[in-house]
Amino acid sequence: MAKVSNGRVGTIQKLQDLIDKNALEVPELHNFLKEFPWTIDPRWTLIDDEVTYSQLLRERFPDDSLEADDRRIDFLCVGEAEHLVVVEIKRPQSKASTKQLEQIEEYVNFMRDYIKKSTDPSLRYKNVTGYLLCGDMVDTYQVRGKRDNLENASIYVKLYKDLLRMVKSTHKQFLERYDALQEAKKHLV
Repeated sequence: MAKVSNGRVGTIQKLQDLIDKNALEVPELHNFLKEFPWTIDPRWTLIDDEVTYSQLLRERFPDDSLEADDRRIDFLCVGEAEHLVVVEIKRPQSKASTKQLEQIEEYVNFMRDYIKKSTDPSLRYKNVTGYLLCGDMVDTYQVRGKRDNLENASIYVKLYKDLLRMVKSTHKQFLERYDALQEAKKHLV
C-alpha cells in the first residue's frame, strides 16, 4: 500500500510540475499521459495506445499546414474496450478558442468516419469520443456555445487545473495518509 501511495502521490506531484512549467505537448505531456491515463479519466488504469490511429490523424492533418505557433499537434488515441478516444494535447497555459475546438471536432469526425468505413473487424470501435486538454478557454459566447455543442457530440474540453483537482480528489485518502506519514517522520527524527 505504501508503494502504491508513494507512486500515486509522485504522479500527482509530477502532473502539478508539468502544469507549473507549461510543459511541451511532445514529448513531456504525451509520455506522461500515456503512462498515467488515470490522470485524464480515473477509470483508465490500463489503456492501449492506438498508434495506428494516431498515425492516421498525423497523415490526414500534418502540422506543416498549421501556423507556426500551433505546430506541436499531439494526439493520443486510446482504446478502452469498444471505445476509441482521441485526446488532443495542448500546453497547460494555452487558451482554447473556436479554432482548437473545431480541430478536435474535425479529428473525431474523421476517426468516426474512418472506423465506420473500415471492413477490418479488429479496427472497429463502437464509439469515438474526444478530449481537448488545455489550460483555459477564451471567454466568449462563441467558445462557450461551441463547447456545449461538442459535449452533446461526446467531445469534451478538460482543463489541466480540473484534471489536477480530480486526481487529488479521487486520491484524497492517499494524499492524507502520505502527509500524515511525512509529518510523523519529522517527529521521529
